[in-house]
Amino acid sequence: KQVRSPVLGYVDPGGTAARAGLMSGDGVHKIDGEPIAMFDDIIIGALLAGEKITFTIQRGDAPPHDVVVTLPASRENVREVLAVQPAARSRIPETASPATLPSGLRPGDEIIAVNGMQVAS
Repeated sequence: KQVRSPVLGYVDPGGTAARAGLMSGDGVHKIDGEPIAMFDDIIIGALLAGEKITFTIQRGDAPPHDVVVTLPASRENVREVLAVQPAARSRIPETASPATLPSGLRPGDEIIAVNGMQVAS
């Protein structure tokens, strides 16, 4: 089974992550070379990192690439320091009747964007 990487939802334009080049919609595959599967892995990685932390990200159809974020010495609230939030996603219930769904959608599908705009809740 393929593991879906966490996706950045809101990235505060004035935050540490944005200043380094991270953007809303970036899929984060690795932190300091280690694969991650949950958004909390980003926060844990930042807590354990040294002065810098390397995010391996996927942006759209571009190949994965690294973004290095310089962290401040104080990490009291690393989520606020990075200024990122996870992307919100919606899933079509497994119990939904395929006959009632729009063409191409199936029970269990995850909706991450509509008409090219990221879903947020």
